[in-house]
Amino acid sequence: MSALQNNFWKIIFLLIIGGVAFFGYSKRHNTPVTSATVEQPPQASEALSKEEMESVVRDFILNNPEVIIKSIELMQQRKVKEMEDEVQKVIKDKRSEIEDITNSPYAGNKSGDVTVVTFIDPNCNYCRKSNEALNQLLASDAGVKVIYKPFPILGEASEYASKLLLAIYKTSPLKFKHVLDDIMGLKTITKDEIVAIVQKNGLDITNLEIEMDKPELKEMQNSIMGLARDLRIQGAPASIINGALYPGLLDVNKLKEIAKEERAREKGAGEKK
Repeated sequence: MSALQNNFWKIIFLLIIGGVAFFGYSKRHNTPVTSATVEQPPQASEALSKEEMESVVRDFILNNPEVIIKSIELMQQRKVKEMEDEVQKVIKDKRSEIEDITNSPYAGNKSGDVTVVTFIDPNCNYCRKSNEALNQLLASDAGVKVIYKPFPILGEASEYASKLLLAIYKTSPLKFKHVLDDIMGLKTITKDEIVAIVQKNGLDITNLEIEMDKPELKEMQNSIMGLARDLRIQGAPASIINGALYPGLLDVNKLKEIAKEERAREKGAGEKK
């Protein structure tokens, strides 16, 4: 259990103890709970015994479970909001890095008004569906730019494919999307299948593997993994669309809806200036 979780339960326990201590004292002395009595805490000599306190706490929890549940829900909501705020700050501070196409492959309109940054694992079924949806979006919307962040989390094949895709982007950028779509079209990936796709697209696998071992490419991959860590992205796919994080799979209809909303928002912001 993490330190944060430990502190969370300590806070809950202290809240319970603080609330039921006075409740128990009032019950023991048949004293009605009012604002006046709250100002008169029990004297040390009148303090509840350990057994009495445990009994009061137990009874309070059993008779008022909704108090505990509500406290937990409120604490969880607060922590989720804090995390969302932290992630949004990272996006704001690092948006230029996140949307930088000098170190990340892209497709679509280079100057598009809607930018989709997608973190994908080449061996992920949901990422395959995401890639299909993004291809449909690109085909139907000339104002969209998609930036790809290969994010290997599913083993050695994912790691190899991700490095290879970055190497292709660095050496033969026009081939990147073709190879990506071919790899994402596989049900599962193996090194042999990836090599066959590379060769089918007229690329030299030996030269690409040399490129994969260069420090520059390793820095590219480290940068992607670092961004994912800073953004609290732990699974794929995940998308950042015009500076807003959307974890999980987005189908083409949802992508179109978000693009429409972003354009309306930008238009509204422009009219206010």
